[in-house]
Parts: sequence; C-alpha cells; structure tokens
Amino acid sequence: MYTYKTIPAPMELVVKREDEMQGAICNFSQIINKECVDGWEFYSMETITTSTAPGCLGISKAEKSHYNMLVFRRPLQSPGQHYGQPQPSGSGYNQPQGQSYGQPQGQNYGQPPQNQW
Repeated sequence: MYTYKTIPAPMELVVKREDEMQGAICNFSQIINKECVDGWEFYSMETITTSTAPGCLGISKAEKSHYNMLVFRRPLQSPGQHYGQPQPSGSGYNQPQGQSYGQPQGQNYGQPPQNQW
C-alpha cells in the first residue's frame, strides 16, 4: 500500500524563444526532483477541474478552472521506519524566486484551490 501527496504543476511552460525550451523543461524536472526525497517517487501528472458555485441569486454561472497536479507516492511506513518530516497532501509547491516554470492560465500559481468536497 502507498500514501500519496500532490502538488500544483504548471499548466504550460512559457518561453520567449524556442531555444529556451530545453531550459524550461529542465526547470520543470527540478520541481519533480525536489519532491522526490524521503521515499517519495513521482507517480503521475493529472489534470483536475474545479468549479465555483454560482452566486446566491443564480445570475452568474459556475466558473470552471483546470489545474495540473503532480502525484507522488511512497510505501506506507512500517513500524520502525522513518522518512523524516511528514508533508501533508496538497501542501503546494513554493516556486523559487527568480525562476519561471510557466503560469496556469488565469490562476495564481502556487495557490492551490480551496477543497470543496
């Protein structure tokens, strides 16, 4: 059995010139490598859709937003096994200052949506 954690991922990698693409891809891999510590392994990248309920008068429509998330997993700890400080699922990724990994369209990167379930 496994335990899982998720972090927000960029919706797209934004580059100014085509020759910057390789660097952007390498920066994206740094996000993954940063999280692969203490027994965590990269498992998948998923897209999740969230929607906000319409206003109380029903005038506005529900707004949908799409997010990418990176999913990591590690085996459940057995007695006597320690991985270090636990990291709660959905804790978010704090983007290092000065580095650009791309921005989700119309959203604040690094600010996961409020769970509604």
